[in-house]
Amino acid sequence: MGAKAVTHLTTLALTTYALHRVYAVIHGDNIASRRCFAKVGFQHEGRFREARCVDGEFIDLHYYAVLEQEWTP
Repeated sequence: MGAKAVTHLTTLALTTYALHRVYAVIHGDNIASRRCFAKVGFQHEGRFREARCVDGEFIDLHYYAVLEQEWTP
């Protein structure tokens, strides 16, 4: 279900809105989201270590992105 939604919204962003790049910022402990974005074709661009403080604990942020020429829905 999640992969279908990400695919639909990414296709919309790249075609209807003519964006060149779509990206997502995902909390490090959200393994399901990271797998979902990788599954539909987003590339892991990097990890910002301890980039955000949540409830007094620092967490990593992962950046995933896809470019319009890479996208194949």
